[in-house]
Amino acid sequence: MGEISVPANETLYKRIVSAELPVRRVLLWNSHSDSQVTVIYKVKNDTDQPFAPGTVRSYRDGLILGSDAIERTPTGSEGSVTVGTLPDVRVKRGETTEQINPNNYYDTLHTVTFDITNFGDETIEIEVIDFYPQESDTFEFRMEPTKESGNVLRWVFTLEPGQSIETSYTYITP
Repeated sequence: MGEISVPANETLYKRIVSAELPVRRVLLWNSHSDSQVTVIYKVKNDTDQPFAPGTVRSYRDGLILGSDAIERTPTGSEGSVTVGTLPDVRVKRGETTEQINPNNYYDTLHTVTFDITNFGDETIEIEVIDFYPQESDTFEFRMEPTKESGNVLRWVFTLEPGQSIETSYTYITP
């Protein structure tokens, strides 16, 4: 970029990449903490230079949609840019608990439910993640997730326009 001089308390915006970059859209619902589906763009750095951490602005038809911070993105890897939430999808997570052994106060059955509805006019694929306590066991799933490190469960659901999905799982904590 060459030498840059900016007075104190001012911000300089400089375009550092003007190339078309491969992008894929990820729709993610962190069911444990969010009440909406987040729209994330995964931007592949296929340039010959790493991206420095900074701000990425998203545009459509010359109008700014929003901005987000992007982490350092080495050549060949993907950076994540969050652009907002998906307005046409409603999500809800519920959890109930029940003592299952009257002689052992600590045995608790947890039932987690998910309700997802696509009110939009396009078919979408949503990744859903949920977290469970470390000491959990005896899982039963209506739809099998992928178990990941950090006590994370991940499902991928495809919803047609107007479609709703209801699913649940249970686990026991001592």
